[in-house]
Amino acid sequence: MRRFLTFDCGGHPLQATLDVAGGPVGLLIVSGGTEPRNGPRGVQSRLAQDLAQFGISCFRFDRRGIGDSAGDDLGFAASLPDILAAIQAFRTACPHLRRVAAYGNCDAATALLTGPTQGIDQMILSNIWVGVPEDGLAPPQVLRRQFGRAFWDASLWQRLRRSQRNFGHLWAEARRAVLGASLPDWAPRVAAGLAAFPGRIDILLAQGDMTAQRFENAWTHRDFRSARAKADLNLTRIATDSHSFVQDDAYPMLRAALVARLGRG
Repeated sequence: MRRFLTFDCGGHPLQATLDVAGGPVGLLIVSGGTEPRNGPRGVQSRLAQDLAQFGISCFRFDRRGIGDSAGDDLGFAASLPDILAAIQAFRTACPHLRRVAAYGNCDAATALLTGPTQGIDQMILSNIWVGVPEDGLAPPQVLRRQFGRAFWDASLWQRLRRSQRNFGHLWAEARRAVLGASLPDWAPRVAAGLAAFPGRIDILLAQGDMTAQRFENAWTHRDFRSARAKADLNLTRIATDSHSFVQDDAYPMLRAALVARLGRG
C-alpha cells in the first residue's frame, strides 16, 4: 500500500512516500544530487514498489528545497538533519519494523556517512561519491586501459606531434596511470564514516561507472584501512556501467542485490 505523508525538518514541511509492507524490515531510500524522491527515470519509485512485494517497507522523501519539500536546498553535505528526521518519521509511521536499513547512491551514499545516523541498523551504499581529484583526471585504472588501447594507434602519435600543447596533459595522464592518484577531497570523510558506523555495510559498485572507479581507487588507500578491516563490511562489484542502475539490464541486478542483503528478518 502506497501512502503520502508530511514530516518536519527544522520548521520546514518535507514530503515523503511510504510503501507499506508487512515484514519486519524497512528501507529508507535517500535520493542523490537534486533528484526528487522518485529518482532518476523513476527508478526509486519502481524500486520501492517492487521491494514491498518482498515484504520490505520503503520510505522515500524530498530533502529541504528539493521536489515537493519546502526550505532551501543546502546540498547533500548538509542533508544529515533531513535524513535523521526521515528516519524518525519512517519509524513512527511503521512501528512494526524491527530493523531499518538505508540505501543511497553516489552523493546520497556519502550523505549517509557524514555523521551519526541514529535509528539506522544497516547501510547499503552504491557508487559512493568521494569527490574529484584536483587535476580532474580519470582514475588510474581507466587511464591504464586507455593507454593500452591507444599505444598502438599510429594516428594518436601523429596528432600529438602536430600539437605540442597536448604533451603536458598526456604526461599528467601517464604519471597518474603509473603512480596512482591523490585522494579526492571527500575520501577521508567517507573513510571515517564507513569505519564509524556500528552496523552492517554493503557497498555496491557498478564496474563501468567513473564514480565507482574513483571510490575503488580510494579504497586501497591507507585512510580506508579501518573500514577494510570491518568484519561486517562487504563490497560487491556489479557488471554494469549504469551509474544509477536505470538501464534495463542493471535495474534487476540492483533489486536482487537489495533483496539479498535486506532479507526479511
